[in-house]
Amino acid sequence: MKTLHHRKSGLGTLVTCFFVILFICQIGHAQSITRLITDSGTNTPSVTLTVTPDSGTTSYYVVEFLVAELTPTFVTDGGIVSYGSGTIQWGPFEDNLPRTFSYRLMGSTTAFELAGFAKFSSDPPEVSPKSYYKVYTDGDKVGTNIAPITHSISVLEPGVVYTVTTRHFTVYSGQPVSHPTFYPELHLLNGQRNNILAIRAYHGPEGTGFATMKKTAPYTTPIEWNIPELEVISVTGTPISNPEGIELTWTFRLSATTLWDVYEESICLGTFTITDAGDYGAYCDLSNLTYTGGIPKVFKGRRGIYVWKEGYYIATNPQNQRDFFSFCAAPKGKANNKIESIIIAFPQDINGAEAPLFRSFIAEAHSRGMEVNFVTGEPEWSFLDNRQIGTDEINKIFTFNQSAVFEEQFDSIQFDVEPHAIDTDNEPGMEPWVWEQFIPNMAYFKSVVDQNNIATGLNIPFVAAIGNFWHEDYVPTDAYPGPGYEQILNIIDKAAIMNYVTHSGAVYTCREELEYSRLLNKPIDIVYETFNTSPTESFWFNGNNALERTVNSIDYAYVDPFSTDYYENFGFNVIHYYEAADEIWPHNGVIKRSYRQLRPDIFSDQEPLDPVYNTAPVCYVLSPNGGEETSGRRLTITYSVYDDNSAVPISVKFYLRNTASGSEYYLGTQSVQVSASTHMYSGSFNATVNAYPVGTDYRIRITVDEQSGSPALSSFDSSNYDFARVASGGGGKKK
Repeated sequence: MKTLHHRKSGLGTLVTCFFVILFICQIGHAQSITRLITDSGTNTPSVTLTVTPDSGTTSYYVVEFLVAELTPTFVTDGGIVSYGSGTIQWGPFEDNLPRTFSYRLMGSTTAFELAGFAKFSSDPPEVSPKSYYKVYTDGDKVGTNIAPITHSISVLEPGVVYTVTTRHFTVYSGQPVSHPTFYPELHLLNGQRNNILAIRAYHGPEGTGFATMKKTAPYTTPIEWNIPELEVISVTGTPISNPEGIELTWTFRLSATTLWDVYEESICLGTFTITDAGDYGAYCDLSNLTYTGGIPKVFKGRRGIYVWKEGYYIATNPQNQRDFFSFCAAPKGKANNKIESIIIAFPQDINGAEAPLFRSFIAEAHSRGMEVNFVTGEPEWSFLDNRQIGTDEINKIFTFNQSAVFEEQFDSIQFDVEPHAIDTDNEPGMEPWVWEQFIPNMAYFKSVVDQNNIATGLNIPFVAAIGNFWHEDYVPTDAYPGPGYEQILNIIDKAAIMNYVTHSGAVYTCREELEYSRLLNKPIDIVYETFNTSPTESFWFNGNNALERTVNSIDYAYVDPFSTDYYENFGFNVIHYYEAADEIWPHNGVIKRSYRQLRPDIFSDQEPLDPVYNTAPVCYVLSPNGGEETSGRRLTITYSVYDDNSAVPISVKFYLRNTASGSEYYLGTQSVQVSASTHMYSGSFNATVNAYPVGTDYRIRITVDEQSGSPALSSFDSSNYDFARVASGGGGKKK
């Protein structure tokens, strides 16, 4: 899940700092480009580009790449903003005159890179069009365009007047009359996400007013205006300053219930600033409001997580492994968000000397009810010349699984190739010549997987990560009439949609892929970005609460069995990714971070590298856990417990489970407390088992529950392998 080239404007927050930076790049001998960032400390820092062509230039143009978290405003000198391609372009100019261009930025990011290029007619072929100039900034919470929504609504019902307050820092007040009208929208999303009821207000040179409308997605043209189901009483605005903007008060009520399903009434209150066709940013409050006739929902989609470089350190270091399983049992202290699928990378030789450690880790994960899927891939694997690299990766997984017992085997192979990351022409979107190699390459890799499955008797699915933007506008026309996502879904067994969208539109950007995969009866995961990078749109800038709101909206749209869009083959909501404490950005030395360090919300202080949460206790079944035979009426279970909170007692419960019949027998309970110095407890439990049948297919299952805490959390572990119970006098190891 590397960098994506799909750019949308992000939501904003408040300014704390902005540095003045000057960077000059020489192109040829006399050409120069200068970028200057000014207005430090304001909510709209200014970017100025000064371009000086050489005497041999007869034409040129300049391109700036947009950063997902930042929105350009006040673009001068005829610069064209394209949100579809993610660029601002000036020119072409049919001369060699020097020019100065400028624009302002609004948005939110902890660090970002401004990049672009100029194409001069005098450039030699080898440098065109790679004339890059870059500026890196290290500010925090730079700029803002939309502030949080304020409301006290808990139950939404028809006939009741509600008031919502929003703030928008747009810097339109006091600007020339030519400044565009400001169009905020207040959205009420149907809990089943079939449509949106919206109020659109406008304020600017064209006047002030509002209209109600119905939409099928945040970025679509309204289906109709002034719908009767939503009655707007008033929308009023009050100017605010420091920073400059406007506070809007929306007063409305639902006048009819025909659009609302009583089984689900989770409402999203969001604001959207429309500055151009297809562009929107949002601060959305998905508070899961109830409806007076509604029924509370108890369903929840399953969750997964990516692990990249950390995979090796987790598998080979006991403490890292305990920390990982503890986090996965209750991410950020939330047991309901437990991780049940791991997509993990092991770039090392997994069939080498450390193979037993990798097998042990997989077995441990399986014993905790988690899938373990191998992920690998590079954009260069799109090329036909690199087929052997991908083939070798597939073959090594089959070699690994063949040498392991069932509990130690990977559940799937996922290729994260991402052909859109191959960019040789500096133009946004998919390059046709790359796509023309990528598709047959993926078909070839699928054939290698199929051949290995037949030869070994295994059944390893072939999965691929796909962009939620692989549509016709990003994929070139070829022999296949459909969009890119259809082409790849026709080949693979399962997909992971990189749905890197951080606003309520996320529920729509993956719909087409889900609908098509349903026709093929193929499962799909949906992936959410938390990596502190750009231009990828990431929840790193919006916080964990925003992530939870988005995942919740996906659950209501596609996981809820009552939803008209219920998708029976939905796999997992997958977070990208665990953490990257041992990696840094090479250009500025900033530590790479992700989900584990994700702050609660956009206005919260940044989490430390090792955040402190009340994570779940972790237990290990030590024996019987290796193919033992046990005899007699007494069974001794040895185990260990790890917990970050040494102050609370832990209830340890023991069960004898028959994996063939599914029967589970409760054996007893112990209350223990981990050491304050080691956070560990090791012990044993003796059980009388003569009342239970003798035979194979038995495992021990242990559950551990904190008896107090904030909140009290729990997890479980089962024997990695079956063991046999034999009558007294039996002997020998289980074969």
